[in-house]
Amino acid sequence: QALSVQAFQLRPLPRYRGTMTRFAVVLAVMLATLAVVGAQDQPSQQAPAVDNDEKDVKNSDGAAAPSKESKPSKEELAKKALAEAEAKQKDAVESAHQAMSKLEEYVAHLYAGAKATNVVDAIQQGAGQTVQSEMQDAKKAFHGHLSALSNAKVGNSLDDLEDKALKATESLRQISRRQAREMREIVSQMQQDKKSEAQDLSRQGRSAASAALKAAHALETAQRHAGVHESVYERKYGDAEDTLERMEDHAQDLGDRADDKIEAFFSKVAQEVERRSDSVDDEATHRAKGLRHEVAQAREKAEAAVAAAKRADQAAHAKQAHEKAEQPKSDDRAAPAQKDGDKKDADSASTSSGASDPSTVADSVDLASTESVVAAFPTVAFCAFCSLVAVAGFVRRYSPRNVRDAAPLLG
Repeated sequence: QALSVQAFQLRPLPRYRGTMTRFAVVLAVMLATLAVVGAQDQPSQQAPAVDNDEKDVKNSDGAAAPSKESKPSKEELAKKALAEAEAKQKDAVESAHQAMSKLEEYVAHLYAGAKATNVVDAIQQGAGQTVQSEMQDAKKAFHGHLSALSNAKVGNSLDDLEDKALKATESLRQISRRQAREMREIVSQMQQDKKSEAQDLSRQGRSAASAALKAAHALETAQRHAGVHESVYERKYGDAEDTLERMEDHAQDLGDRADDKIEAFFSKVAQEVERRSDSVDDEATHRAKGLRHEVAQAREKAEAAVAAAKRADQAAHAKQAHEKAEQPKSDDRAAPAQKDGDKKDADSASTSSGASDPSTVADSVDLASTESVVAAFPTVAFCAFCSLVAVAGFVRRYSPRNVRDAAPLLG
């Protein structure tokens, strides 16, 4: 506008009046136009300050209306996406490094200074605790059956009692064998758990490296959309790809190394567990043999006690029967004795009363002689029978002539 005015001012003035008049009108119009344009620019420049003042007042009153924001451009969106991709890629790389550090530390300290015997001690103790309650119940049952067999009474079945005691013995042996089997199972489970732990750490390292590589690829895409030079984002992605792929391979190698260390350590543990398991089995077999010997001794003791009880019972019954059989005989012997006593009393009385009577004395002597003959009659009869038997045998032994010759001798 200033150049236009100057241009008009530098022009030479016309010489005619009509021309001057027209020039004056044109100049006036131009000045009026400049004034109008300046007035319009001044309110537009003062409007933001007024609006800001009004916004401050409305914000202070808490009743401000939201201002209408303009839609971000494509370039701004690309820059925002690039910033987010860079942040994600940075976090992913950091997570991958943390996972790898954890895996490396785990493998480096895996079973460092550990002793297989200490692990086996813990395994054996754990297996013993597993069967401890069952072992106590079996021992209690065995001692109960053994006591019942040792103290068996007449009428109890010794075979049944012995079978129960022997079954209890076998139960104790089976529980001991179960303890040995439990030790082997604990070793296998521990080795499997340790391998799973190492594999999980290796998998986490590989997954973190893969996630970081995906984040690097997303960053490359964001850089391309943001207008970054192709050589720049391709070089950065190539470096990230090489680093993260090596990290992923390293995680796999560390997992394999951990698996080898676990195999080597638990090979020693398994050998020691096998040795102790065999020892537990042998001890259980030896203990079962001793318990069966105790059962055999208890059976012998029970048989002796039962036999003694039976003999005592038989002796008691025999004594009782003998006493019952002897009771009538004692009564029979008591009756003649009483008669003899009465006779003696009568004889003494008659003697004392009639000592001077010869007829009474004679009668007494005759009665005594008669009783003596009666008492001696069975003996005489037996002797006569024997003589007859002897004669009969003599007759059969010798011939008739010998008998005839001996007849005068026999009378």
